[in-house]
Amino acid sequence: MLDVLSGRCCPMNLEDLAREVADREGNAIADEDPVAEVVTSLHHCHLAKLADHGVVDYDHDTGRVEM
Repeated sequence: MLDVLSGRCCPMNLEDLAREVADREGNAIADEDPVAEVVTSLHHCHLAKLADHGVVDYDHDTGRVEM
């Protein structure tokens, strides 16, 4: 996620970020939506912690993420 964000100069939508992360991970499980899994993980865990430590800016209301 940080690698995806570090190459950008403007905020990303959470869905787009999750899609790029899922594509890079390439570990899709047949019956699950890998993008939805990444959105959930980013939203509920990773982005909140990174935002608390000032690593990223995350607006959970709009879904915008940036470094």
